[in-house]
Amino acid sequence: MKALILGDTHGEWTALNVTIAKALNQHPDITHIIQVGDFGYAWPGTKPFKFSRGFFTDEQIDKLENEIVKLWLDGNHENYTKLIEDCGSWQPGWEWMPRGSVKEIDGYKLMFFGGASSWDKNQRIQGVTWWPDEEISYTQVMAALGHDHIDAIFSHDHPTSFSYSDDRYDGNLFGKGCRDSLQALHDQYKPAYWFFGHHHKGDHKLENGTLWTCCPIVDNGKPVCYTIWTGEKVNRYWSRNRRQDVRKRPPFLT
Repeated sequence: MKALILGDTHGEWTALNVTIAKALNQHPDITHIIQVGDFGYAWPGTKPFKFSRGFFTDEQIDKLENEIVKLWLDGNHENYTKLIEDCGSWQPGWEWMPRGSVKEIDGYKLMFFGGASSWDKNQRIQGVTWWPDEEISYTQVMAALGHDHIDAIFSHDHPTSFSYSDDRYDGNLFGKGCRDSLQALHDQYKPAYWFFGHHHKGDHKLENGTLWTCCPIVDNGKPVCYTIWTGEKVNRYWSRNRRQDVRKRPPFLT
């Protein structure tokens, strides 16, 4: 297994093509692509993502479409009306991993748990650009606690105990309910690895036996940043200016 782990994409398909192309050129043995939420699923005004022949060779296109496993989980920037209706079929070739779903890959047991709070929901329109389904529920967490062992967890936000810093959240309790829910998963499984997005700024730290990685945003106009995970090792390909200022982004893209 060699997995390309991608942060928020927000339906910016050119940036997604550029990032995947750069990663695949540097790592032609990639076997999996995992996107950790805010995919931009069925977002108003977007079409499904396609691999563009302007960025890949015919051989790479064939590999991406037929060999590489492509997974994604939901964040707080998805069209939940469409997602609940079709369970991910709007985006062909990519498998949506519902909250609490588990997949075993090359002997590693992986859990996927999407969901997060939108700090700017008051600036968005319910059912058009914001959905209450983004929030993690108690029932979803309880249903995910029945496994004996999990090696890595992929989520959109991070558990409360991770010392990740975000200027929007520091000093207040916004989004704490979702992070507390993820903390319950961490307390139960204490996975060796945890990957998340949501906050746009790439960072990583080893805390209490878990190596966590915040995967940087995939964004037009910014340097290409991505993470490679081989199961035993995490390599980060970030720009020098990896702490990007999320406050400069339009509020509906956070």
